Amino acid sequence: MYNSRQEWLINNPLRKWLRENDETVVGLSAIIRRNPTTIHMWLRGAITPTSSFLILEMVTGDKGIQEKWKEWLDNQPGIPANVSQELRASNE
Repeated sequence: MYNSRQEWLINNPLRKWLRENDETVVGLSAIIRRNPTTIHMWLRGAITPTSSFLILEMVTGDKGIQEKWKEWLDNQPGIPANVSQELRASNE
């Protein structure tokens, strides 16, 4: 059984796309020309792909990925939404 943090991580919009499209972080990093470590940090919610949303929209075909990402971050367990937004803003 998953705990709430694991469940939250599984629901990352990019992680879902990777799983649904049988793609790897290394494969995606080659497509979008970003370091795999950076993508792993996105998947953990450590940083937000602010400057990469347009390219992620093009690659995934999901025009709503930025809004889905915001909702995902706002649902981070144990962190109130207003704090999550402040942290996100400091990473941009």
